[in-house]
Amino acid sequence: MGMGKTVEICALLLANPAPRLPAAGSLTEDGLIVSWGTLVVCNLSTMGQWEAELGDKIAGNCLVYKYHGQSRVQNPDKLARSFHVSQVVLHRHTLQ
Repeated sequence: MGMGKTVEICALLLANPAPRLPAAGSLTEDGLIVSWGTLVVCNLSTMGQWEAELGDKIAGNCLVYKYHGQSRVQNPDKLARSFHVSQVVLHRHTLQ
């Protein structure tokens, strides 16, 4: 709470950009789709905060995909290809 985790992640993303090769969206020898995205798993209550902070701190350098709600992509192949476009994927976790 208020310890700068979001700012640290933003700095880490900017300091370590994804490599150019192999190209995101291409297939590996095993048939897997290459993705250079970063997955952020957070509480639903903080998802908007993460989205706002990422937009403020690294606007123009980062695409954010919010994987939440009824309109999210649910086909695994389409999902993997969607994620390669985004550099950060926000996903919520649920406590059981």
